[in-house]
Amino acid sequence: MAYAKWEAAVRRSEFLEKTVVPQAVHVESLARLAYQFGRAPLLNVLQAPIDVPDVPSQALAATAAAQSALPAVDAAVGAPLRVERF
Repeated sequence: MAYAKWEAAVRRSEFLEKTVVPQAVHVESLARLAYQFGRAPLLNVLQAPIDVPDVPSQALAATAAAQSALPAVDAAVGAPLRVERF
């Protein structure tokens, strides 16, 4: 159970860092381009930077959750778990 919780937290962290954060930044730049070409309202451009900073903080929280779950795995195994990522 402890290992599954830790593994899920690591997967969420990696997904957010490798997929969601870059896509959120890309959406922000697309909103600007769409506005410049008259395809989107100014509100989209103004809203994008507000939404993007929340995504990296979610990735950081997921990484912290993975770190927090690691001691339970160590206790279940009876020895420190060697993990290259963290």
